[in-house]
Amino acid sequence: MDSEDDLLTMRDRIRSRGVHCFGPMEHGFLKSICFAGPDGMTLEVATLTGEPMHKWIDPSTVEALGMTLDDVPPAEIPHGSVDYAKVILEKQ
Repeated sequence: MDSEDDLLTMRDRIRSRGVHCFGPMEHGFLKSICFAGPDGMTLEVATLTGEPMHKWIDPSTVEALGMTLDDVPPAEIPHGSVDYAKVILEKQ
């Protein structure tokens, strides 16, 4: 989702259809909501908070890989990825 407002709009839309949806949950660099999809699988929709992702990297894991935090490239949203939440909102 593009923003927390979009995430809350999605949550409210899901709830308005009688589907139990919880969140948003704070994950540091993102917030998310979770709900059961039509096949019973748990689905999660998230938005970035603007918090730097590198703050959430475990330095001991990086060290175990023989790296430093400077070696870790910044996380990026893949180009060409599909925002399925937006597709769902547009169809409703």
